Formats: sequence, structure tokens, C-alpha cells
Amino acid sequence: MRGHPRIALAAVVLFWAAWVLFTGTSSATLPMQKQAKSLGLPADNCLYCHNEKLPKKGAVTHNARGQWLIAQKASRKAKAIDVAWLKEYPGEGAASKAASSGGTMHMKSESTVHQPGPDVKTKIESVIGTVKEYEPGKKIKVVGPGDKDVSFDLDKSVTVNGAVAVGQRVKVEYAKSEGKEHVTVLSLVKK
Repeated sequence: MRGHPRIALAAVVLFWAAWVLFTGTSSATLPMQKQAKSLGLPADNCLYCHNEKLPKKGAVTHNARGQWLIAQKASRKAKAIDVAWLKEYPGEGAASKAASSGGTMHMKSESTVHQPGPDVKTKIESVIGTVKEYEPGKKIKVVGPGDKDVSFDLDKSVTVNGAVAVGQRVKVEYAKSEGKEHVTVLSLVKK
């Protein structure tokens, strides 16, 4: 009987270690979010840098801001991401200015993540404009820069932040690869 409690304890410790290893959260943390908020950035949840509300390690995807941070970490040869870098994010100031002025804009960013094996290049673009047509999960048409209509196909993987409807101002973030556009995030723009 003496050996059974030790075996049970060993089993619990082994289960806990496996659970932490395989279901841990991504490298982003609540302190990172709090630091971003303390810098005056609107980091209300994980969607500020991720495409998932609760990212899991190994199954995480990043929106344009998150991909930019990863590229900064690599280019600066840093051991960890510094949230203060977000103040330098090229999309922040421009997007805030376009949103507050009621204007439209088209932003582009390209990042290369250097890693073992081939480098990963990502092209992220975003458009801020007014919704002209919207079918949730199917398509959206936005009046963008130069009063030009910009249309996007949507699928179930798109993260939608807010109750998007015709006439509202939105930001559409999308990745470009192999000549195709894939929308990753659709967000209401605060005035």
C-alpha cells in the first residue's frame, strides 16, 4: 500500500507536465497585454496580435501586427518580443489617423522570419473603408481609397471583431500569397 500513493503522485505529475507541454498558451502573455494597454494601445484581448481569442501553442496564427512583432524580434536578434516596439508599428499611427478622420487607406507590410530551413515571407495588407455590401462568412465589399470598391471573399477562419454591417467603417486585414488574398481579420473602426 505504501507504493501506491507514490505511483499516483508520479502519474499526476506526469499528466500535468504533458498537459502543460501540449496545451500551453502562445508566447503572448497577460502581462504583455497589460503593458500594451499601459502604453496607450487598444490591446483589449489576444486578438490585438493574434487571429484567435485564446491562442494555443503550436496552433497560433498572427494578424499583421503579430507578424510584424515576430519579424522585429528576428531582425533585432532579440530573445523575446518587447511590447514597446508596437509604438513603432507602421500601421498604428496611420490606421488611427485614418479612422479618426473618417478617411480611407490601404496599408502594406512585408516581413521575413529567418528560421532553420527556408525563410518565411508574409505579405499583409489592410484596407480601411466603408462597408458597401456584406454577407457574413461569404463576402464583403468596402469603399476604399479613391472611392474604389474593394471586394473580398470571406470564410469561417476570418476573425470578426464587432457587429459589421453596411454603412459602417471597417478595417479588413488580409494576407497575400500565390496571387490570392485571404482575409484574416475584419474589425469595426472606432471613430
